[in-house]
This record gives sequence, structure tokens and C-alpha cells, in this order.
Amino acid sequence: QTKISKQVESPLNYELSEVKQFPLSFDSLKFDVQFFQVQEQEDGSSAHAASISGHIAKTFSSGSVSEPTSVGAEVALNMSASAHATTMNSHSNNMVEGTIVIT
Repeated sequence: QTKISKQVESPLNYELSEVKQFPLSFDSLKFDVQFFQVQEQEDGSSAHAASISGHIAKTFSSGSVSEPTSVGAEVALNMSASAHATTMNSHSNNMVEGTIVIT
């Protein structure tokens, strides 16, 4: 008897992911993970890059990651622009279905 099954593919490659042990002091760090899926529209890559860069700009300019202060507006803007450029570059060289952003 043949068993047929199907599983959803994970966006993370766990074979290439390394688990690291950190000292207890790392327990106080705050992390946020967001998954941005590419929409099947004409302007999907631009909208995808804009969503990612907007999330990064908002996160790092509001101080929600490194409480009680943020990294500063200029640094947050540079990080956002870099993420936008990197995402657009990825779209031009690859078929991107989604992006995981860890802040």
C-alpha cells in the first residue's frame, strides 16, 4: 500500500541554520520576526520592498527594538534604504516568494 502525503515547505532552511547557545544576559534582548509575502501583482517587487523598508524604518526609528531609545532617524533611514535596495536586487536576480525579517 502506497501512502501519499504533502507538507508545506518552510521558508527557513533548518539544515543551513545553526543553533547557538548564548549566556543568560541575552534573554533580555527583544526580537521581532515578520514574514512579508510577495503579492502576485504588477508592482509586486516594489510593494514588497516598500513593505520591508517601511517596517525597518518604523521599528528602528520608534525605539521599539532597543528600548528606551532608538538608533536615530538618520541611521534608521539608511537601514531602510539599504533593505529596500537589497530586496529589489534580490527580485531582479531571483524568484522571490517572501522574506523573513528579524529585528
